[in-house]
Amino acid sequence: MLAASLAVGGCDDNTTTTTPTSPDTTAAIPAGFQTFGGTLAVQGSSLFTFDITTAGTVNVTLTSVSTSNTTPLPQTVLGIAYGTPSTDLTTCNVTISKSTAPGLATQMTTQGAKGAACVVVSDVGQLTGPVTFVVRVAHS
Repeated sequence: MLAASLAVGGCDDNTTTTTPTSPDTTAAIPAGFQTFGGTLAVQGSSLFTFDITTAGTVNVTLTSVSTSNTTPLPQTVLGIAYGTPSTDLTTCNVTISKSTAPGLATQMTTQGAKGAACVVVSDVGQLTGPVTFVVRVAHS
């Protein structure tokens, strides 16, 4: 009897059926997203400039380091730095820097002002030959 009254009590004439929807799998893409790459010589550095359209968080990630024949070098540490470029775009006035091995997680986070910005990738003394690299910059 108790089961019957619970079953009846659970019925409702104003029931609305909804179709379940898939979860939103669209990842938020940062307003600014650049990927830079190149070849880095022993004791060398590479400078990349870009524009930030809205002041906010800047994430820098050294995503890969490999030999010229594409052999991954996951233990190789390089320097990454962020700042603002000189007016002639030949140097970067560094505000934050870090030595790091490549990976997929953000390795350096800072705040960036609207305007020109730069990232530098450099040898920190570990290289014995040239390497290729990829660095990713995501910003507001």
